[in-house]
Order: sequence, then C-alpha cells, then structure tokens
Amino acid sequence: MQKSIILSLISSTFILIPLISEAAFANDKNRENRNNLKNNNIVVPVEVENQEKPTLNDGIILNHNALNFKSIGEYEKSLDAYNQALVIFRQYKNPRLEASVLSQLGILYQLKGEQQKALPYYNQALKIFTELKEASLQAGTLNYIGTVYQRMKNPRVALEYHNQALKIFQDIRQRSLTGVTYHHIGKAYQDMGNIQLALKYYNQALPLFKETKQTGFEAITLDYLGTVHQETGKHQQALSFYNQALPLRKKAKDRRGEATTLGNIGRVYQKIGQNSLALNYFQEALVIFKDIGDKKGETKTLDDMQKIR
Repeated sequence: MQKSIILSLISSTFILIPLISEAAFANDKNRENRNNLKNNNIVVPVEVENQEKPTLNDGIILNHNALNFKSIGEYEKSLDAYNQALVIFRQYKNPRLEASVLSQLGILYQLKGEQQKALPYYNQALKIFTELKEASLQAGTLNYIGTVYQRMKNPRVALEYHNQALKIFQDIRQRSLTGVTYHHIGKAYQDMGNIQLALKYYNQALPLFKETKQTGFEAITLDYLGTVHQETGKHQQALSFYNQALPLRKKAKDRRGEATTLGNIGRVYQKIGQNSLALNYFQEALVIFKDIGDKKGETKTLDDMQKIR
C-alpha cells in the first residue's frame, strides 16, 4: 500500500491527510471513477444496500465521495459516506484504510466545531497507525489531537501532543511536517502567553516552509508572527509581517487567508489611528468574505468597520 500523505488546512490549522493507494482501484471502471473524482470533483453513485457484500472498491469510492461532499460543505452527506466506507474497510480487515477514514471523521467533526466528538476518532486512528508503525501518520494524528485541545482552550495538553509529534517528525526527517509542528507549538505557547517561546517556534517553522516551498503555510506563520507583535503593541513589526504574508496568501490562492490578513492589517491601522487606511483594508476583506460565503468573517469585519464609523 502506497504511503501517500498531503498537507491541508482547517481554518488556518495544518492537518495531515492519509491518501488511499492507487492500487485500491483494481479495475478499469473504478480507475475511471477515481480519475473523475480527482479531476472533476464529482460524486460517483455507489449502490451498496442491495449487494450481498460491498466490494473494497465501493469503500474507496465512498471515501472519495465523502471528501468531495466535505469540500463543498455538505458535512452530513460526508459523514454518512465516511461511515459507510468505515464499515466496508473493517469488513475487509484493512486497518490502514480504516485509520484513514477515522482520521477524516475526526477532521469532519472539527470542521463542524464538535471538538469533543473528534477525539475518539483520532484516538482510534492513532492506535492503528502506531500498531502499523506508520510514523508520519502517527505523528500527524498526534498533531490533530493537539489542535483539538487548542480549540478547547487547553494549550498545555495540546503542547504535550505536539511535542510527541515533533520528536517523530524530526526522527524521520520530515522537514515540512517538522515545520507544521513547530508552528503548532508556537501557537500553544502564544495561547499560554509565553511570547518569547511562541516567537522562537514560529521562527523555526518559517525557514522550513521556505525550504520546502510551502507557500500557504509560510503565509500563515508570517500572519501569526504579525499577531504576536500586534498583541505586544509592536505595530510596525506587525505590519511588516502581515505585508509579507499578504502576497503569499494571494499566490497560494487562499482567499479566506487573504481576507484574514487584510483584516489584521486594518486592525493595526485602526489601533494607530489611521482610520481611513483601516477602512480600505476592511472593505477589501469584506468583499472577499462575502464572495466566499464566510458569514463569520463578514460579521467580524462589519463590526470592525462599525467601530470606526
């Protein structure tokens, strides 16, 4: 089984996603389905209810359907498809595919804002990846669990998981994933109010992202460096980091991230009394948030603009 992984994001949180092997598509029909899913982001009908025993390929297609439903925000349909896939992978006693789906279910519950529900899925996936000696995926899952605790406002516990992940990624010399973990550790220290350690780890993450050409992640870390300086009243330094992040957000085609950075720049200008400039940045951010349907970002930006007017 091919050990493929990709990096992705959940609301500016790095995640590690295990990919299902090409070998899982055993025949031409299912290989064609796979290519359709990959190239056109479509959902392939899978009829498993009337089958005496669903095939492994049915589970593969259901997994991809779930990914595509998730990508368009159809979380309940995604949840249903993942759960069907999970049953099939367990029937075929394929622990790696089972753990892959368990990880995805954890991610899905995080996207739904249900952190507590994500934990048991991550913990089940962690046990399997550890037993399979899948070091990258084991460490990635430790990072997932850390992000759950960060979102539940428990950075000290998050730090324990991120430090476990860091040791594994360093041992297997995964440079970009080491950078991801440095970033998570920096965020945990920032949440704990330890600014010096936050800066230390963010600054360790940055060169690794540059080296591995992870433009989107480099932009996020620059943005977080901006927030640290903004929180400590160093407004010009904050602007410098935000202005470095902004073109990288655009290059990575991260529109939500671009709007976030625009809003951050606006808040700096608002803080130093340059309200006209602040409004310009807020307006740019607002256009993007409206365009991508981010109601939360839109509301926050309107609130910021209201404070000026």
